[in-house]
Amino acid sequence: MKAIARFRETISRCNQLVELFHTVSPKNDDLLRFAVVLAVSAFEKYVKDSFVERLVQFARLSSAGKSKREEFDAFLKGAGVEPDLWRECYNARGKNPNPNLRMRNRVKRELSSKPIQRQTDISELFKLYGLGNILVRARELSNKALIWKTIEKTTKRRHQIVHASDYRFAGSLEPINDKNVNRLLAAFERFVESMNSILESRFKKKRRKSIPKRTKSHVKSGRRPTKGNCR
Repeated sequence: MKAIARFRETISRCNQLVELFHTVSPKNDDLLRFAVVLAVSAFEKYVKDSFVERLVQFARLSSAGKSKREEFDAFLKGAGVEPDLWRECYNARGKNPNPNLRMRNRVKRELSSKPIQRQTDISELFKLYGLGNILVRARELSNKALIWKTIEKTTKRRHQIVHASDYRFAGSLEPINDKNVNRLLAAFERFVESMNSILESRFKKKRRKSIPKRTKSHVKSGRRPTKGNCR
């Protein structure tokens, strides 16, 4: 499943939790807290998976040119991708998926061992693709000036829920309501869709122009086929 499809599916699960909150009696605020935790997890997974999805494509581009070569080499080496595997992946050109899959899996394993939620971490990761400003561009594209601040606050709230059971220092539970949770979920959804649009544009494949086939009549007459009479 593509990174964006998995994110959309997970955000849908978050919305279902909010809907469930309205149906149960008495109200259970922990359903809303779980929606917050799940949304932050969905965002982090999208960041990692969307990076890995485009890894092989960028490795080939980077091999063909010199842009970002040293940084990308160092990153792959740190992830346990030896140069021989990279060359094998580049030369395969999609004919043999094994080296491509092995490269993705090793980088995916490396990313899964570390949290990537802060602005600096995400920017540094996508800087390897020449998109160190992806968060700034996503904020501008979403047309919401404070949208990243909302995501940062939600991430902090997630940490409080996970590591402190959402209790304040005084011992009382931090209040939560469905309206705020709906607003947070909408912010995540809008921001990720903007990020995905930027990535799709960066790695958009150029389509080859179709060339009309020459028929027997064209060969005899020496005429070139046109759109109207090509098959």
